[in-house]
Amino acid sequence: MWRLRESTHPVLTDEGGAILDERTGRWTHLTPTAAAALMLLLAGATQEEAAGQYALRYRIGAEQAAAGTADCR
Repeated sequence: MWRLRESTHPVLTDEGGAILDERTGRWTHLTPTAAAALMLLLAGATQEEAAGQYALRYRIGAEQAAAGTADCR
């Protein structure tokens, strides 16, 4: 199961999102596609499952989807 660090708090929507890091006070803003990949991973999907769902959602190839979900690390 994929999880964010304990001191981080995501705010995710289909229109994008942000992650607050309590330790630094920094917000990291996410594009809609980045937020979607992160939501899939946080929902409990494995990276392979998330990539498959991501590929279907955005109608892209498996290799591109795998790269997109791997960028969330």
